[in-house]
Amino acid sequence: MSDDDDELQRLIETRELVEERRRGPTIDRDVWIAVSKRIFSPGDRQPCYVCEKFKSITQAHHVIPLTSQYDGGFKYPDQEYVWLCPNHHTM
Repeated sequence: MSDDDDELQRLIETRELVEERRRGPTIDRDVWIAVSKRIFSPGDRQPCYVCEKFKSITQAHHVIPLTSQYDGGFKYPDQEYVWLCPNHHTM
């Protein structure tokens, strides 16, 4: 199989997974997100990525929200994140 064939197969499998998840119960989504949050380990708090303040109250924010990852067909969660203060986290 060529690289193009591999890429096409991966896209087909992702599309099928997305369709399957759309038809499936929301409990599957909730469980996937809960497990993803449980295994998430961001380490020591850092200042806000936007304003560079409020280190003591920042929150880890997934760059791609977990709900979007699930709906987009991610098999495994992308745990890329940034630290945001509550003001910037709500934006």
